[in-house]
Amino acid sequence: RPVPSRVPAGCPPGTPPKRHRGRMASARRDDGADTLIFLDVDGVLNVGVRGDRGAPLLLSNDNMEALFVGSDNCADVEPQQEVVLKIWSAARRYCHAVCEDGKLLSETLVERLVNIMRSAGPRTHVVLSSSWRHLRHLDSCEVLEAAVSLRLGRRFKFDGRTEIVEETSQADRIRLIGDYIEQHCLNSGAKALSVLVLDDLFVAPLNGWICCGHQIRDVWDVERYLRGRAPQGCEVRAKFLHCYEEWETDGGVPVQAGVGLTDKDVETAKLFLSGELGISGLLAVPVKWGSRLSGSRRLRRWAHRYGA
Repeated sequence: RPVPSRVPAGCPPGTPPKRHRGRMASARRDDGADTLIFLDVDGVLNVGVRGDRGAPLLLSNDNMEALFVGSDNCADVEPQQEVVLKIWSAARRYCHAVCEDGKLLSETLVERLVNIMRSAGPRTHVVLSSSWRHLRHLDSCEVLEAAVSLRLGRRFKFDGRTEIVEETSQADRIRLIGDYIEQHCLNSGAKALSVLVLDDLFVAPLNGWICCGHQIRDVWDVERYLRGRAPQGCEVRAKFLHCYEEWETDGGVPVQAGVGLTDKDVETAKLFLSGELGISGLLAVPVKWGSRLSGSRRLRRWAHRYGA
């Protein structure tokens, strides 16, 4: 049975009712708004598997050779059977992201980062929030900048770094990103800001830890905290992509890994940066009101499809 149209006379087909139009327009990114991309490196531009000693093991040809062939060329490899199973399981899942020729970066994952950067507007700042921002990683950071420059087709340098202090927890990483957002808004006088965070948070889950009094149980809690760090008068859109997964091997050995940027992450980031992905991951596009899938059912389907 046809549904009566609520579209005002003279409006083109597909125009939402008046009470919805302002909400959708505000979800779209203002072309004049600043964009901040916060980049972690380990677990985002490479794959790291948590070992028994706590430190992640890089998924690389060198480490796999040291594990499977028994070479002791790599000092940080743990020659236990469980570690071999974890690395092997990760290699089967993420063979495309293995670091080769002694490099600390996966060429495939760097290319995915550049793909995201190309979708960002001209007023975008890429901020290094990784432990690579410390002076001891200066050489590695320059290698990363050169790799991005090569693929981007122009000279690339990080526009900023979060405060250079030692981090002891996931909460420290998120708090420092929040500090940078607050200071950027105050210094620039920005009225609108888009924030994209790419991080594996030290190969750790979002399982209820506390950040400045806020309980972090999922990506929405992280995004809510970051939006709340903006001073009054600055509207912030935030998207957090948690490059982390956990699973069990065929033998039941638990695996935790920073798995790098996935194709789905790239798609989600590009939608967000274009303004088509609004708050809570819902697509900020006009709905064909009166259709069978209009309303919350359609929005839930979009949210599921695009990882909200």
